[in-house]
Amino acid sequence: METKASGKLGASDSYEIEGGETKSKILQNLIALQFSYILYNAVLKNAYNEQEARMLAMDNSSRNVGEMLDHFMLTINKYFFLGTLYVFIFVFDILLFCQAFIVFTASKHTVGDDLYEL
Repeated sequence: METKASGKLGASDSYEIEGGETKSKILQNLIALQFSYILYNAVLKNAYNEQEARMLAMDNSSRNVGEMLDHFMLTINKYFFLGTLYVFIFVFDILLFCQAFIVFTASKHTVGDDLYEL
């Protein structure tokens, strides 16, 4: 069988078609099917890229919040440490003052005093 236009046997001409449909009708159906496949593939890629963008945005925001919390906790721990250090220094100063006061009041007593005789 030779085609009318070129005079050569085409790839689709070597097959017999059942059901009474012409080769042009089958090709039109295949073109419509391929177009719907391409359109479905584009919609699927669009949905995939949208979900991937959302996932990356959530991942980046979670990472940023984690870094902010780490920095915040370091700052709080630093000020908490400095605050406790200042409290310890204050208590130590009070103890030194009390010790100096005791030494000062003890030095006012005479040696012959009843409380401080050896």
